[in-house]
Parts: sequence; structure tokens; C-alpha cells
Amino acid sequence: MLTPKGTFTADQLADEVARCVNGRGVVLARGSRGVYDSGVKYGVHAHHLVGDELVEVLSASVVESDWARSVELCRARFRALVGRRSFVDGKPIVWTEGTPRFSAWFGGALIVSLESDGLRCGGDQVVARENISSVELYAGDDWVARGVRLVLSDGQTLVLVGVEDKGPEVDFTYGVEDLERETAWAAYLGKSLAASLAIPYADVIDWDAG
Repeated sequence: MLTPKGTFTADQLADEVARCVNGRGVVLARGSRGVYDSGVKYGVHAHHLVGDELVEVLSASVVESDWARSVELCRARFRALVGRRSFVDGKPIVWTEGTPRFSAWFGGALIVSLESDGLRCGGDQVVARENISSVELYAGDDWVARGVRLVLSDGQTLVLVGVEDKGPEVDFTYGVEDLERETAWAAYLGKSLAASLAIPYADVIDWDAG
């Protein structure tokens, strides 16, 4: 993980991204939102693409009001893909937003990519668009397993990103607020993918199970 470089203006961020990526493909991801005495800031992470691998080259922050300008500059200067970033199971997960070609990386490895022939999942598996009915946020009955999955036209499901957290089993105070916080990344990712595919998104977690 890179040491954050501090708070940049939109122009400073674009200049620093240019220096770090040196002409390579750019993925700019917004991370956590923090409230400080000096104002509200977003964590910002710039990555470049090496084949299908995503490599972080810059960690910084921008004032919330500068984020839109940062996106505008990086798209204009580098044709940057823009999205969000979180940490899951100790590894960064990054996904794109607002683009017809959705992509997601987990631990730097490409796990999902929307291609012309369908959705490439976990390597060489490709699911045709017409065979995908919806995208779901799910959790097991005990809330341990959770993630994002596809619902296929034949009724079967295909997990795109799934993790397990033993918290609900070992912490008797674990509740709905904990699960909601820990699955926020999956909700955002699932909604972005569903929007790119122009199909429904559903939260199918049994929030009363705990």
C-alpha cells in the first residue's frame, strides 16, 4: 500500500497522475469519505493498467468539492476510467462507474470485464448478456458469506465476488448496522454493474436473519 501524499487540488492531482502513469492507461478510484476540521475529503487512488493487472501508483486525497473537477481533468487528459475503491478481506477492490464497459479488479487482478461478447468472469468464462437476468447483493442465512452474484436466465446464480467473514458467528453484538457497513462495497459494485448491463439490481439479504 502506498503512503498517502496529502491533499491535492484538482489540477495538482491531474499533474501528479500524469507524472506517475507516464502515458499508460489510468483508472482513478474514489475511496473513503472523511470529515475533518478542514472539511470533507475523499481518498483518491490512481492506478495504471499492465495487461489486465491494476497497479496502484498514487494515493492522495482531494476536497469533496474538487472531486468532480478531478474526474473531468483526468478524463480529458488521460481518458481515465473512473470508479470506486474499497478494501475487502484485506485486499483492495476497484470497479468502474459511469461507463458502458464495466470492469472490476480484486487484489489487482481483473475479475469481471464487460466485453462485446458478454461478461467475462474469473478468467476465460464469458456469460452472454442475454443470459443475465439481474445482479444481486447477497448474504448467507448466517451472514458469513456475502458478495455480488448474477442471476442467470435459467434461474441459476453465479457468484462474481464472494467473501466470508466470521464476525456474525463470533461476535454476539454483530447486527444489521455491521452487515450493512461491511457489504456497502458490494452494493455499490452491484449497482454499477447492473447499470452497465441495463438490467435490474436487487438486494436479497435477509436483514432479519441476525
